[in-house]
Amino acid sequence: SASLCANPACWEPRAPSSIFCGPACSAPARARLLASASASAATSTPLGGRGGAQRPSPVARPSAASAAEADALARCFLEHGLCMLKNCLPDRDLQVARSALADNLERYRLLLAERGLDMESQPFSFQEVVHRSQGRIDMQLSRGLAPVPLCEASLCEDGPWVPLVRKLLGPEARLLATGAVVSFPGAPMQERHRDGRRSERAAEAAAPSAPHCLTVFAPLVDAPRGGALGGAEFWPGSHRPGYEEPGEMDEGFTPDFMTGSALLFDSRLLHRGLQNRGTERRPILYAIWAQPWYEDFNFPEASLLDRGTEIAKRR
Repeated sequence: SASLCANPACWEPRAPSSIFCGPACSAPARARLLASASASAATSTPLGGRGGAQRPSPVARPSAASAAEADALARCFLEHGLCMLKNCLPDRDLQVARSALADNLERYRLLLAERGLDMESQPFSFQEVVHRSQGRIDMQLSRGLAPVPLCEASLCEDGPWVPLVRKLLGPEARLLATGAVVSFPGAPMQERHRDGRRSERAAEAAAPSAPHCLTVFAPLVDAPRGGALGGAEFWPGSHRPGYEEPGEMDEGFTPDFMTGSALLFDSRLLHRGLQNRGTERRPILYAIWAQPWYEDFNFPEASLLDRGTEIAKRR
């Protein structure tokens, strides 16, 4: 079964039936969460025009989420800049993604080697794959770009997160890209960064916390919090204008990245990939969604598949 947790302070790997699953969920915290969810149910417009709000739980099933539950999750995302879907992807879909990733990874490795480039240690930048930092690459899986594109609808246009995405971005939200970030063994911690830029459109000025672009992360291997493979660290609330930038020693929030789950976060949210201290690579599937007017493509035009293309060095 699938469950969706609306509280970023309580993402612990427990049974899917567990409603409050973390140490931060003391009795007062649970009461506040239920009160917040109940208030959302009473004041929000139901998805799909269905009337009759019911008392939502911070854990909802995406396949049968009530309007109130979807509203509560949207409120959580708007406030914190992220939320998580637990146990929403079957292993069959994950295996399709792993296979596409492995096929493309091997092809890219060979093509880079032909140009005298080592995938894990040397800088390069192509339309299909980019070396983001030491031991960390970003590869395209979109149709028309990847040699073996990820075409599984349940991981793209029909993913279990799509209803919530459209709740947040609007019914015209579109899928900009699918891909994977791969952190190899020994990859160091990234610098804190934001994937997207702030918009100067009037819509954002009127509602600064409203997202215009978001990313869905779906881990392809288990990366529990504190484990050797690492994961990602986020700074909830950092998508909001006026957020005070954290100091060098200020820790963020690191959720458990477990296979079958998906994490949605605002492109303006401060985050970073953690060090991979393990002996295997850490691949994370991603899907980027945006409002119709928003454009963002963080890859160059030079193609690795074009043998006449000069080596594109990362600037």
